[in-house]
Amino acid sequence: MNTAQPEMRIVHCMNAQKFTEPFIDFVDQHFDAKEHRFIIREDSKFPIQERENVVVVPKVVGRLALFRLYYCEFRQAEKIFLHGLFAKDLVKILALQFWVLPRCYWVIWGADLYHYIFRKRSFTANNFERVRAFVIRRMGHLVSYIAGDVALARDWYGAEGVAHYCFMYPSNLYKSFPVVDHEVSGDERVVLVGNSADPRNEHLDTLSRLSRFSGENIRIVAPLSYGRKQYAEEVIAEGRRLFGEKFEAITGFMPLDDYIRLLSSVDIAIFNHRRQQAMGNIISLLGLGKKVYMRSDITPWRLFADEGIKVFDIEFLDLAPLELGLAERNRKIVADVFSEENLIRQYKELFAPL
Repeated sequence: MNTAQPEMRIVHCMNAQKFTEPFIDFVDQHFDAKEHRFIIREDSKFPIQERENVVVVPKVVGRLALFRLYYCEFRQAEKIFLHGLFAKDLVKILALQFWVLPRCYWVIWGADLYHYIFRKRSFTANNFERVRAFVIRRMGHLVSYIAGDVALARDWYGAEGVAHYCFMYPSNLYKSFPVVDHEVSGDERVVLVGNSADPRNEHLDTLSRLSRFSGENIRIVAPLSYGRKQYAEEVIAEGRRLFGEKFEAITGFMPLDDYIRLLSSVDIAIFNHRRQQAMGNIISLLGLGKKVYMRSDITPWRLFADEGIKVFDIEFLDLAPLELGLAERNRKIVADVFSEENLIRQYKELFAPL
């Protein structure tokens, strides 16, 4: 395991995810890599490239070794970025080392925040939730681009940290790709349903809403590459029952460029999540000029309204294509707001020395 150098003043705690490598690349490309230290929890599905400023923590590691690692890294760090607040041992270590919390920046993912309402209820789970609340309440900084999520952190956990507006990851940025228009794809409507095999996608409800269009010239595409396998099988069975050959499940991982090409072929996308989720997908689709449906009672609805981006309420679902002028307006706003230049500027402010 490599050791921290004196100039490493910023520590990032992350799980290995599809966002992790691109984020390290982004930091190394636009900032002084010598100032950053990445502590990554291993996941074999998302291998992490060896680098001088990266420590990969094996899945199986003793608590004492883990505590010593975090203690040493946190002790000398000027700023500590917590990319999601998922790992139980990390939360417990932060509670024990509570004096570092004012230096912590919680980059709010969604599942870590909405754990408040979707978590299991048991004696053990309730005790852990009290520890999480203790940590979140004392966190010095809250990082998100969704004001509603920060407000929920304050309401649910009494979080008092300073709020910082930031798009968080390159996956949330506008991507310029050629779009497959109706002249090329014909009259068939391609409808994307959800982004994963996470039950929070509410696929079965969405498929039921779409079933009244089953006689039309449509193709239903459901990305189910990651999430719960049994749930994916239930979605596939229901999709085939309602739509037959018109239902297409994607169960294998796709390279990013291939996935973006898939999104560019979509006419309508439906995200039926009951909380903030799949934002990278949604922003990419809006940037491609696609019609996006979502719930109007979740925090991203207000974000898009405030930016002047038109999204549609799932309660009023239809298959009419998005009017070209509106698609182009959405695309321009997304390109302007969710730009790499803005993300670099936001992190310059966050990484600035105290």
